[in-house]
Amino acid sequence: MITRRKFLASAGALAGSAAVLQNLSSAEGVKTREPNKPRETSAAANKNLPLIDRVDPKSTLPPGEPGKDYTPVITPNNVSLPWKIVDGVKVFHLIAEPVEHEFAPGLKAHCWGYNGHVHGPTIEAVEGDRVRIYVTNRLPAGTSVHSIGPSVNVPIPIFNQGQPAVARSSAKLRQSEQRYLALAADIRSDVRAARDKMLLSRRQVEYFKSTALPTRTRVTEESQLEYNAMQIGPFQLLQAKQEEVKTGADSVEALRDYWVARAELEKAVGGSLSGKFISLQKEGKESGQ
Repeated sequence: MITRRKFLASAGALAGSAAVLQNLSSAEGVKTREPNKPRETSAAANKNLPLIDRVDPKSTLPPGEPGKDYTPVITPNNVSLPWKIVDGVKVFHLIAEPVEHEFAPGLKAHCWGYNGHVHGPTIEAVEGDRVRIYVTNRLPAGTSVHSIGPSVNVPIPIFNQGQPAVARSSAKLRQSEQRYLALAADIRSDVRAARDKMLLSRRQVEYFKSTALPTRTRVTEESQLEYNAMQIGPFQLLQAKQEEVKTGADSVEALRDYWVARAELEKAVGGSLSGKFISLQKEGKESGQ
């Protein structure tokens, strides 16, 4: 039979036990996880963190060790990439290089691969590990790296082989080639124009040398003979002489234009002209021939 005294004693003992447990919990900082709250190490718990903390989270545990924290991966006909710990980060080193691979006994071929193997080595990492991968390209051409495995959030580019710089250089090279082609077309056009101008000036000089000047000289000589025979007056003789002098002045201007056009052509082609262009007298003889 429960008496009033026994009931009050039991209630007092329960209240005292609850107070002691509460004090112990407060003193030791015991925390309990809500039933539907995800673990702090999961991706669901990190989705509300800032981007920098999600991309490069601060490691709270040392990197996992094979055989202790996880079971190592066995890749048939391949190996796992060695790594070392540097400041709490797993550091891997990939080397792209030419290798000799034996596909079957006695059947060997020279191939491109990584770290002495045709197939890329296995990179082992577990949840919570911070990983850094260095890539060395020893191939005679540019290369890039792709991975097969779980998706991760990493800063871009993770493997910087200089592709942006190569793309910019290629674009600049194409632009330079286009400018070169355009400049070459302009130079050819300028050279053709300078050549045509020089040839025209040359024909004018040859005309004065072979036709105009000799004709005016003969006219003056004939006028002199007619004046001596008193067949014409002094004014007709002076007029014939004036025409001869004017034709000589025109020939000098034509010769000047020829040398100016020749200098422009030499400037356009970037050098001196050869052969029959050097001597105007020789040019006239060759032209007459």
